[in-house]
Amino acid sequence: MTDLTHIYQYLRSTDGVNQLQRSLAALDPYFVRMDERRKSDLIDFAVKLSEQIRYYDLNDQAKGNWRPFFEFPDAGSSIVVRAATVGSLPPLLYSNGTDGLGATITLLANGALPPQDGVALLNGDRLLVWKQSMAFQNGVYTVTQGTGTTPAQLRRSDGADQTAFLDRQIVEVMEGDQHARRFFTQEVAKPSVGASDITYLRRGLSRSDWSPHLALFMAFLQVHAIAQRDLNETTGRHLRYYYEDVLRLQRKAAQPDQVHVVFELAKNATAWRLPSGTLLDAGKSADGKTPRQYSLDHEMVVHAGTVQSLKSSYTDVNSAGKAIIFKAEDATLVVNDTATGWRPFGSSQLKRSPESRTMTEAKLGFGIASPALLLAEGERTITVTLNLQASTPATDPLGLSYAFEITLTGEKGWVTPLIHTVDYKPAASGLPPQLVITCSLPAKEVAVVAYSEALHGAGFKTPWPVLRCVVLPYAYQLEALGIYVVTSMDLVVDAKGVRNLVLQNDENVQSTGKPALPFGSQPSIQNNFYIGSAEIFSKSVQSLTLSLEWKDPPENFNDYYKGYDNPSIGYDVFIADMYVLAGRNWTYLSFARNFLFDGTATANVKSTVLSSANLVPALQSSGFERNPDLGALPSFTPSTKQGFIKLVLDGPTTADLVNLPSYAPFEAFGHKSFPSIYAHKSVDLAKSVPNTVLPNQPYTPTLKSVTLDYTAKETCSWATPNGIDQFFVLDIFGNAEARSTDPARLVPEFPKQGALYIGLKNASFPQAFSFLFQMQKGDVPGAALLEKTDVSWSYVSGNHWQALPSEAVVEEATEIFQVPGIIGLTIGSASAGEGLLPADQQWIRATADQRADGAASVQEIVAQAARATRASNTTDVQTIDAATISRLVHKVPAIKSVLQKYPSFNGRPSERDADFFKRSSERLRHRNRGVVTWDYERLVMEAFPEVFKIKCLPHTDQDNTITPGHIKLVIVPDLRFRQGSDPLQPRSSMAFLRTIETFLTEKYLSSSVVPHAANPEYETLLVDCKVAFHAGFDPGFYAAQLQEDIRRFLSPWAYEEGRDIVFGGKVYKSEILAFIEGRPYVDYVVDFQLYHRYEGDGLPSGISCMTIGLDFIVGDEPVATIGSADGTIAGATIGVDFVIGDPVEVAVATRPDAILVSNPVHRIEVWDATSFQCQGVSTIGIGQMIVGLDFIPIS
Repeated sequence: MTDLTHIYQYLRSTDGVNQLQRSLAALDPYFVRMDERRKSDLIDFAVKLSEQIRYYDLNDQAKGNWRPFFEFPDAGSSIVVRAATVGSLPPLLYSNGTDGLGATITLLANGALPPQDGVALLNGDRLLVWKQSMAFQNGVYTVTQGTGTTPAQLRRSDGADQTAFLDRQIVEVMEGDQHARRFFTQEVAKPSVGASDITYLRRGLSRSDWSPHLALFMAFLQVHAIAQRDLNETTGRHLRYYYEDVLRLQRKAAQPDQVHVVFELAKNATAWRLPSGTLLDAGKSADGKTPRQYSLDHEMVVHAGTVQSLKSSYTDVNSAGKAIIFKAEDATLVVNDTATGWRPFGSSQLKRSPESRTMTEAKLGFGIASPALLLAEGERTITVTLNLQASTPATDPLGLSYAFEITLTGEKGWVTPLIHTVDYKPAASGLPPQLVITCSLPAKEVAVVAYSEALHGAGFKTPWPVLRCVVLPYAYQLEALGIYVVTSMDLVVDAKGVRNLVLQNDENVQSTGKPALPFGSQPSIQNNFYIGSAEIFSKSVQSLTLSLEWKDPPENFNDYYKGYDNPSIGYDVFIADMYVLAGRNWTYLSFARNFLFDGTATANVKSTVLSSANLVPALQSSGFERNPDLGALPSFTPSTKQGFIKLVLDGPTTADLVNLPSYAPFEAFGHKSFPSIYAHKSVDLAKSVPNTVLPNQPYTPTLKSVTLDYTAKETCSWATPNGIDQFFVLDIFGNAEARSTDPARLVPEFPKQGALYIGLKNASFPQAFSFLFQMQKGDVPGAALLEKTDVSWSYVSGNHWQALPSEAVVEEATEIFQVPGIIGLTIGSASAGEGLLPADQQWIRATADQRADGAASVQEIVAQAARATRASNTTDVQTIDAATISRLVHKVPAIKSVLQKYPSFNGRPSERDADFFKRSSERLRHRNRGVVTWDYERLVMEAFPEVFKIKCLPHTDQDNTITPGHIKLVIVPDLRFRQGSDPLQPRSSMAFLRTIETFLTEKYLSSSVVPHAANPEYETLLVDCKVAFHAGFDPGFYAAQLQEDIRRFLSPWAYEEGRDIVFGGKVYKSEILAFIEGRPYVDYVVDFQLYHRYEGDGLPSGISCMTIGLDFIVGDEPVATIGSADGTIAGATIGVDFVIGDPVEVAVATRPDAILVSNPVHRIEVWDATSFQCQGVSTIGIGQMIVGLDFIPIS
């Protein structure tokens, strides 16, 4: 069997074909002219013929010839233009674009020569380059003016791939009358080239002093030119006759162009209907005579709504498939790789370095708002028990203590508890699965206060404090928590050491923080001590502990009161009863009767504990209820309904102490009986009654401090909300309160992949919206295109997203976010948004559940847009520029302005002769069927003019594997149709490639052939060298200039329209070195290396496979930051500062669909010209020389 490998290799080694190469010279009607003589040739012929005709005078005698009759004015005069050199012309003429050329061009347009030697150049002029030092570069070149700091260039007009800069001797020559008159008003004859000068013979044609016979002769030449032109058009007439009359081939008719326009409503107008066919004024055609008008394709109602905000989110996944959500508050900042557009659905961020990320992590979770969280002081503990219900079989989440960030609304901002735990309890013993959150705040921590938008700024709509539970993005728990819905909640708060209390006796309010007299200065039985707290008694109190610390109490009450003649007085006789206020009524808490002093030591804090077992039933029977609106309690008054407990001094009474002493029975603290006892003792002492002891002043009970410890518990079920406690779902851009109709989730439902959020100002629902999505063609980073089923639309209604039905998308002209177009939406009624997103706007969301990277990048999204089609002068179709349309043909007062932001599109003029001849010629060869590579290439390029070049690889599948029955079409787009794409690596969108495949499959291929359209593989060439510049050249500026020059040298087609892009090929290191050394600003180059960077076999697969000094270069000084690949983050960059791979002498494309291109950035280090010391030449010989530098070949 024959080995076909070498045949396949040959077939795949071709360079393909570009649009310019399709035109055959033989199809040019003027390729062969039957009469190629110019007017000057006829004059020369007449002059020379006159010399051969004898002249006979009136006497019929021969006297010379007819030459004197053809003596033209100024015969023999000439203009000498000296060859221009760099030294003789101002530097600005070559180094600064059009600066310095303006005055010279103006003089030339007026027919005068410039004052300096040489002639300034216009783009497209043809020049004869005459270089005595490098004769092999001589030839006719076409001028391409530079831009910015780039010098003008000359490109060989004969098709040779040579470019000369204007840094050698140049002179100009004009070819053709029309081209010559661009510079001179006189006709220019063929130049005679000398050693350094070119002589132009001038014969004035525009004169008014011709002799009569010469005037008749010149008139004859003018008439003769008409017949001559008719004769020379024979080829064109024959082609038209053959193709149109004989073969009956039809020309392509003109296709009217279309345009997108945006309307702005007048200030006082509410809405205005523009019917289909409304005319737009586009000025006049190029001839200035015919008006251009466009008509609306569809009816449109213009509203005041405009796009105010654009946000995006992207659900990324780690290597384990766990989700993390990134968000962008401004979607336009999520730029593509070339920074010419932005990604509508966000982009993957996990693979980027933190510094180069364009999106931030979204913090999802939930929040609980409750007045029970008002915790001003003390050691505070909060326990939240959430009863859960799983929507799908649950996998118990693990390690949740480290998965949450818990914060509370503090008086200075959000407060993070010192300790917090999050425990998941699976369902057991009839109980549902639970999530138990416990957090603690020390006494020194600030108060937990009510939420304030100005202070806390998180978008909660609540008057209560908020406990916020955020799932840490890198805990990757979104899927595990996303299946749970919260059915009910138990919130328990515990505070110890509450001191900010209202203390009041029957006399007045006691100052907080100072010693207090609980029962007044003269305590009596049934005196009251009121203790109030709005924080405590506004809640559902479960337990209470009252702690009293007395100031200087007697260590032994029996000894202290020994002089009172009552041995029964001790610490245990001082008793108080406790009451709680509910509905203005005091309820006696019988279980709370207790001693006022501690029996161990009276100076100890005396605590009275009211357990939940006793307190809760008592409060329930009293009618006590939580009252979040209790408000501040300045003091107790008879009208106070709630917020206090009181201690009533209930002992000792005189009966409790058996009415001793009989002359003044003791009760309370003895203040009432003290005067009588003291007088009685004084008399006894005067009578010298034995063992008489004067009584001490009665102890006035004084409190050093009063504190309350309490627990409170609130229970809430979201099926039957209590109207007080609130549960918020923390969404990507805001918070949504859970209602009875909306499930309370631990984390919100989030887009499966990408989402675009559009905020509309001055809009209301229901309403129809028409958006212009200005997509950027060809910029799709994903491996698969976005499909129609991937995209869904929704809008905010209340606190949830309401899905739009498919019929609400009335127009989708973007081919699913691939090309610029209109998207029309009809949105039904909706309630105002409540926290998901800023409430001052109406919000629409587009979500891509998968293949979000398959959308093209966006340049702009505009509301109130419409599409219009050319309605007049449809045969002379030309693309109109942006801003051409600015008004309606018939003015409408309700329409303030009409904006056309982008050029028209889809227009095509009627087919010209050259295009018709070319298409017809190709049609006769391929016969509308694809058989060989030539057929496929021409079919595609004819159908898709935006393709600049195509290479067909026969028997090749999409992986470049030789597979019979498959063809691979490598497409290079025309940069003119790819605005904003990377000029060094032009690529087509996947949608466009798919269109090409479909085009071939449906019409031109047999069922056994499978086409694969693909982009080229671009293999980059990276230059690494050290460069010294000549004195007087700014190193910073010219280092950047050298970067640009190298890019132009390696990828000239990215800068010059019409330059071919070559598949495969090879680039020698010496060529690049010679080019760099040939720059006028470069002194010398050292340590020159060329790196060929590509993806394929044999490349290192990781840093562990690399070697320092070989695979990457480590600088002398460490660089702290690793920069981003797109250059937005400063620092060292992999592939530039760290050069991966081995240097090469010759870079050869590694695959048939590869193109060698310049790296975007080269590693050029600037050296001081005096810092390099030459070490001599170690190797010499022809093997070390460079063609064009060390020696020059001659023909």
